[in-house]
Amino acid sequence: MEGTSKIICRALYPLQQGGNQTSEARLTLKVRYPPKNTSVLVSPSGSVFEGSSVTLTCSSKANPPVQNYTWYRVNGPEMNTVGTGQNLTFNVTECSGSEHYCEAQNEHGKE
Repeated sequence: MEGTSKIICRALYPLQQGGNQTSEARLTLKVRYPPKNTSVLVSPSGSVFEGSSVTLTCSSKANPPVQNYTWYRVNGPEMNTVGTGQNLTFNVTECSGSEHYCEAQNEHGKE
């Protein structure tokens, strides 16, 4: 499982009456990290007709899970926030000549 690691610590020490004794402790380490591998899925995929509805779905790996998704639209020099949440649905005529970006964020950072 991503985000967890098993750690085993073993100690070997001599006994007063001779011989050796081994002691062992096992721990589970929970690794927390900001979003990474953020990607966007387009539905429907492929070519769409003008006036059609398109849904973009953002996903990212993070521990703890992503708390906020923010969508941006870039049109020339302008960048505007156009939505929040994992999905963004829009009409194709509304985005002519622009690009959309998704930002994923948890308490450790954003991507």
